[in-house]
Amino acid sequence: MRLTQEEIFYMTKFDSFIGAMAKDCVIDGNVVAFLLKPSDIGKAIGRNGSKVKMLAKHFGKKIEIFALHEKVEEFIRGAFPDITFNSIEIKGKTIIAKLDSDERRKFMEYMGRFKRIKRFLGRNYNIEEIRF
Repeated sequence: MRLTQEEIFYMTKFDSFIGAMAKDCVIDGNVVAFLLKPSDIGKAIGRNGSKVKMLAKHFGKKIEIFALHEKVEEFIRGAFPDITFNSIEIKGKTIIAKLDSDERRKFMEYMGRFKRIKRFLGRNYNIEEIRF
């Protein structure tokens, strides 16, 4: 995994403000997404989201935080908490996630987040494609 200087900058600032080291960072326009160990999520968010709000104000960007799980399926379910997946299959470097039609409509609201999650999947889980 190769990080840009800007990603390293945000990860370093994140660590100094929060006290938890991010495993990965994706910058997508006005959004900075961080990938953390599940045990560090609460520490990073803070009481009532206070730390995330402070970071967002400092960076002038929206902040997203995701948990790095050992299993890809757990990562995907955590990344889309409002969506219920019928099944998630891994075939080589491709993930096939099955959804009901109602869930597909909900998924459309996550298209911006989907791009960032896809980059995390490629960098940390060696996944090249996701099909729904």
